Amino acid sequence: MIKLFIASLLFVVPTITGDVSKSLNSGDAKMLSSFFHWTVELSVLDEESVYSKTQAEQILKKFFKEHPVVKYESVHLGNAKDGSAFEIGNLITKNATYRTYLLLKGSGSEQKVHQFRIEDE
Repeated sequence: MIKLFIASLLFVVPTITGDVSKSLNSGDAKMLSSFFHWTVELSVLDEESVYSKTQAEQILKKFFKEHPVVKYESVHLGNAKDGSAFEIGNLITKNATYRTYLLLKGSGSEQKVHQFRIEDE
C-alpha cells in the first residue's frame, strides 16, 4: 500500500508542478491561484503574510503587471516523507530574475500550494 501511495505521488506531483510552472511561465495569476489552498502563505519580495486565494491572486496579478514574465525555469523538485512536495525555480522577468519556492501539501491530485515565495536572487 505504501509503495502504491509513493508511486502515485511520483506521477501526480510533476503534473501539478507542471501546471504551476505553466502559469508562472505565462505570468497568469488567476491560473496560479487555482492551485492554492484556500489560505496561502505568500511572500512577494519583502511583503509576507497569510492570504486567502483571492487576495493572493490580486497581489500576484499586481506583481506580474509590474514585472512581466519572460520565462520560468524549474531548478529543483522534491518530496518529503510527510507527502508534501516542493519546487524551487527561477522567475525571469523583464526587470530581474527572482528565486521562487512553492510548497504543496495534501495527497494525490488533492495537493494544493500552501506556501509560495518570490525572492530576490
